[in-house]
Amino acid sequence: MNIEIRTNDPLLFQELKAAAEEPSSHLPENMLIGNPIKESPRLHAFPSPEVISFAITIGTSLATGVLSAWIFEKFKGRVNKVKIDGKEVKLSIEEINNAIKQYVTQSQLIED
Repeated sequence: MNIEIRTNDPLLFQELKAAAEEPSSHLPENMLIGNPIKESPRLHAFPSPEVISFAITIGTSLATGVLSAWIFEKFKGRVNKVKIDGKEVKLSIEEINNAIKQYVTQSQLIED
């Protein structure tokens, strides 16, 4: 599952990088994230948010609610926008959980 965020928080990229390097210290069990990629903001007269992209891999035993809660807690108050697999999602546990369930359902259909 691909995640893209827009943020003005300069520490968030480093936190995601640390989670990718040491998942057992930063992530729920059965969850991995790929190395985050940061796009430099375009030059503007005013500060613009950084765009950070990364992939999340989840094991079949990880509940979508656990993943939704982790995303919500990690990003609340720190990001301007969240996209899950290219679809913009409101930063609420319910919206995030619905997007993850939709992703999981579509992934299972592709595998069958």
